[in-house]
Amino acid sequence: ELGFIFTVYLFGIAASWSAGRIGDRLGHFTMLPIALAVEAAGCLLTLSASLPIIVGGIIFLTVGFFMSHSVASALVGRLALEIKGHASSLYLLAYYLGSSIAGSAGGYFWTADGWWAVADFTFAMLALAFAAALAAAWFAREGQTDKPGLTF
Repeated sequence: ELGFIFTVYLFGIAASWSAGRIGDRLGHFTMLPIALAVEAAGCLLTLSASLPIIVGGIIFLTVGFFMSHSVASALVGRLALEIKGHASSLYLLAYYLGSSIAGSAGGYFWTADGWWAVADFTFAMLALAFAAALAAAWFAREGQTDKPGLTF
């Protein structure tokens, strides 16, 4: 029965697919902070004592994560002026390296103080991601405003 929690990935798959389409309408730099806010809301919901609310939080976390990864990956391709393959490779390297380090660090937070510490760590990581998204949008606006197909 516990394995059914992985069905939340179905929500993530749908979110990943729709994030690109919504990003095309709203702008990818607008979509990224929205996706991160969905993740933060999900993390907040997991702090509840109610199991249905916790499951809802996991769904929000999954949806926000799949959306943010999809949008960030698309932005790399749009922002790279040349050597798009190198840019995508660097993004994926940072993504997997960061996931490995943060995933391992999460275990230390769990050992130190349980789920609340993991949630605090997650909020800190989301704050860094939000700051990086805002910085990327600012730098892109400064140097890439004339690039065809780039939406903010």
